[in-house]
Amino acid sequence: MEHGREKSRLKLLNLKAVSKSPMLQIGSLKLKSNLILAPMAGVSDFSFRMINRKFGCELAFVEMINCRSISHKSKRTARMLSSNSKDRPLGVQLLGCEEKYIRKALDAIKGYKFDLLDFNAACPAKKVVRRGEGSGLLKDPQKLKEILEIVVKNTNTPVTVKIRTGWDKDSLNARLVGLAAEEAGGKRGFYPRQDQGSRL
Repeated sequence: MEHGREKSRLKLLNLKAVSKSPMLQIGSLKLKSNLILAPMAGVSDFSFRMINRKFGCELAFVEMINCRSISHKSKRTARMLSSNSKDRPLGVQLLGCEEKYIRKALDAIKGYKFDLLDFNAACPAKKVVRRGEGSGLLKDPQKLKEILEIVVKNTNTPVTVKIRTGWDKDSLNARLVGLAAEEAGGKRGFYPRQDQGSRL
């Protein structure tokens, strides 16, 4: 009996500790939990997000989406963007490097109620990097800054950018890229690996 009371007291103490934990704030978005579901292509669909929310995840992302795909308004992309009022707060992560398609994508998602927009400058997939997208943008911090300026100016939600330490061990430019992102009005999301190193 005494052991049961002690366990209950510990649970209560843990709950108090959680309630007093500092709030996570990203721009105007305020979160009570630091449990965030990442945008994972082919994984973080609506059903998966709702399951994670039951286990304490507060902020979740739809799957990573290419700006070209959103621009073409395909049925598959529409399914990836689908949500409801219980699926909140919700973020979207965009992938791209061409201004034309980035602008079109930003216009297309205005009809959705996203609480955070993350721009991907970290994806190491070969087909992505070949197009100059994802971590390929780490080779050109100025171009990434110009893209982020477009994104920030054309959305009312907080904007973050996911980056790596650099393209490879000889170009660790995370600080330079991060400063460029902040100058553009974005917040940094840091992924501590190099692009080339992630494929070894």
